[in-house]
Amino acid sequence: MDGLAASYRSLGQTKEAAQLHEETLAIQKRALGPEHPDTLRSMDGLVASYRSLGRTKEAAQLDEETL
Repeated sequence: MDGLAASYRSLGQTKEAAQLHEETLAIQKRALGPEHPDTLRSMDGLVASYRSLGRTKEAAQLDEETL
């Protein structure tokens, strides 16, 4: 699902990308845990989507959480 979200973002469909990243992240946190590499990659993708949408405060907070 992250791949599809990245495709949305590259096509300029950033709102849809962010929504898909949020859904993916929620699933991965439940299934894999918050520190799993795939979960962290999803968080990074969501950060990129948030930045594309101008949601810089949320992006920065999530970026810090990812680190």
